[in-house]
Amino acid sequence: MKKVKRYMGDEDEFGRLFIPKTHFKEACRMAHPSRYVNQYCYRSSVSRFLETEKPVWLKDMAAAFGRVSPHKLKPGQIVAWADEYDVLRAALSALPEAYRRYELVFEYVMPKFQGISAEDPGCRADVILLAEKAVAVLEFKQRDEATVYAQRQLRGYQRRLKTRHVQSVGMTKPAVLVLTKAPDGLNTTAYRMRICAADRLADVLRERVDGRRMSAARVREWLRSEWLPESKSAD
Repeated sequence: MKKVKRYMGDEDEFGRLFIPKTHFKEACRMAHPSRYVNQYCYRSSVSRFLETEKPVWLKDMAAAFGRVSPHKLKPGQIVAWADEYDVLRAALSALPEAYRRYELVFEYVMPKFQGISAEDPGCRADVILLAEKAVAVLEFKQRDEATVYAQRQLRGYQRRLKTRHVQSVGMTKPAVLVLTKAPDGLNTTAYRMRICAADRLADVLRERVDGRRMSAARVREWLRSEWLPESKSAD
């Protein structure tokens, strides 16, 4: 197993927020580079995303898809991305200027199974929004109601970031399920996640993600984060 650098934060904080302190050293030994490190379809600042035309963005997303998924890109995925682009662009455009310095990561790959295995196909979160002290995970559904599956899917992404993603220790991790076909005005909370319609996404982000931007060096560090096996996590 390849040796990796020790977690450089506060050991007491790591134990309190992430895993029992007694497992700190073992967990750092178990965390190792994997196929999930630095894997995504598209990454940019909010400002750059807002300046990128939809056809260009879709082309970049499609070109990178084969790198992050073992499956063939289907037309339905492109339609979903186009819808996601429209909703997210409208919401981000309505936010204060400070939000334009935040970082966006699309189709961010996470381990799907409990362990760390080359056979794990991984799973992909639609959008990650990074600020200095927050990592928000957004899932978009072209539906007018939140299905049980969609809620479980989003909670799973949030749990992985909370319990297995080393560089997310100490950060808040809001989860937002965006129902792009829901009636205007929908904004509710369920199982520690926010469920909202497209027209309320800006309000949710303004409420749940605030503060300074994450530095470029810190973004690179976050993207290169190790993942812990679930057996070593706080859950």
